[in-house]
Amino acid sequence: MMFSTKLASILTTLLAFTSSSQAASISGRVPALMRFEGCTLTDDFHGTTISATVWDQGTKVCDDGSRIDQDGHLSLTCNPGYIYAVTKNGAHAWVRTPNVVFEMDQTAFLKRDFIDDCYGAGDPGDGGVRFRCTQICWDFMA
Repeated sequence: MMFSTKLASILTTLLAFTSSSQAASISGRVPALMRFEGCTLTDDFHGTTISATVWDQGTKVCDDGSRIDQDGHLSLTCNPGYIYAVTKNGAHAWVRTPNVVFEMDQTAFLKRDFIDDCYGAGDPGDGGVRFRCTQICWDFMA
């Protein structure tokens, strides 16, 4: 019973998003100024890739180096003590800092674009194939 009470308390203090101001408000022990910025690009040729950066208190703590983690999420290369992993559609993220671990719904901050000029295996002049891809981006502070 104590575990479920504590879990309920943690869940109620983690996240509150306000889409009108395009800023995330996360209460509790989460650092006051974290910025999450990035994009995923999905196409039939390359699959899903990510280009993203996370800042904590104005210091870059995670950047473009990425891998697919054990759960199939895109996970950035981060400084020791930090983790940022996001679903391939950008909707949900998991964050670890030296002080706290939390997850968040990023849906309110996503912008989806369809790009008709993605290329595989070279530019069109070099015999590359042109195809449509999907880019999903986010940029917000928590």
